[in-house]
Amino acid sequence: MSTHGDDRRAGGDRRAGDWVADRRGMLQRMEAVYLEADAISLADYWRMLYTRRWLILFLAVCSGAAASWFSDRITPRYETSGEFYIPTDVATPIPGPEGGRLRLPGPPDLAQLYSGLLQSGATLQAVAAKVAGRSPAEIGNNIDVAVSSSAAIRVYARDHDPAMALRIVQELIQAFQAFHRDAATRDLDATLAAVGEQLGQLERDREALRAERLAFAAENDIGSLNIALQEIEARRAQHEAALRAAELDLAVARERVAATRDQLDQIDTGVRRGQVSSALADSLYRELRGELARAEVAQRIASTQLETVRGAGGGLSDEVQALQRQRAHIEDLDERIALLTRSITAANDRLTGLRAARRQLPEAVLVTSEPALPTAPIYPLKLLNVAVAVVGGLVVGILYALLLDYIARRQRIGRVERLRREEWARHLMRDLADGGLLR
Repeated sequence: MSTHGDDRRAGGDRRAGDWVADRRGMLQRMEAVYLEADAISLADYWRMLYTRRWLILFLAVCSGAAASWFSDRITPRYETSGEFYIPTDVATPIPGPEGGRLRLPGPPDLAQLYSGLLQSGATLQAVAAKVAGRSPAEIGNNIDVAVSSSAAIRVYARDHDPAMALRIVQELIQAFQAFHRDAATRDLDATLAAVGEQLGQLERDREALRAERLAFAAENDIGSLNIALQEIEARRAQHEAALRAAELDLAVARERVAATRDQLDQIDTGVRRGQVSSALADSLYRELRGELARAEVAQRIASTQLETVRGAGGGLSDEVQALQRQRAHIEDLDERIALLTRSITAANDRLTGLRAARRQLPEAVLVTSEPALPTAPIYPLKLLNVAVAVVGGLVVGILYALLLDYIARRQRIGRVERLRREEWARHLMRDLADGGLLR
């Protein structure tokens, strides 16, 4: 009994080991099937997208149609723009002929100031008064002003009505042109008045100087001033010659006196030494004393003549100095008159430039780009909206297709796991029944 029972237990253990080995092989096969169902490659993705291509295209088309429908329901907005600049010769008048002016844009800082004036409340109110149905606040919210690097000013206007947008830009340019023309007119008129008054004063001053010169010339006989100076120069030359002759005569007389005194001294010396007899000495002494008296008289005469010539020269110098003072005064008057004449010429040139600028004021604002009636709205951009919607629909369709494939794959995996559990249970019950484990 015990031997038979042991054999049965040994056989049952052997069958249980075989069943466990079989179950392990089955589990490995089921795991391989599960991994194969869970794995997906790039080719599977493309195949899945191709399978659901109509769904993806349907979503893309529906998205584009919806975008087109909504774009048609949105009120469109139109935009137009115009560009202009303020010429330099109007902002800063340049003296010179009108034909030689260069009408270039002014400095960028001035253009920035003008852009601020375009958006000021006074300008917006002036435009709103001419544009019906638009308040200054609405116009201000729907315009932009940009200044380029070349100091050109561009005005943008947006509105639901394309004709209204065009009119707003035109009215803005016209309002600014009127404002700038009025301001420039007032400034130029004030400048013209000031320059005209300055020119009149300069002309009056010049006439006063000319009258003073004529009176001085008539009083001092300045008409023969050059002749008088020439005569005085000739008299001065004669005086200088007479002066030199008087000085020479005085020098000769002094030398004669000195020589005669030397001879008298020599006779006195000869008498004291006994070299000359008394009779000869007396005779020579009398001659030399007479010669000395005559030489001294000649010296006094020459000295008197020299003083007379010098005295006559002093009066001549006074005449020359008086004539030179008269000439200096005349030259000063002439220089002042010439300076006033140059100032009058400069003032006339400035008046010519200002008058030319005054004539050019109607073209003070030069429009380089006329505003045009917009034909296509800037908002909404229907084609762009449809393109974005189609791309978005494609993306959503692809994501939806991937989601559907993921759900289907998870369902397949769930079925595989359920089948695996059911198959494992059936095998277990069958093996238990075959092995006698249930008995």
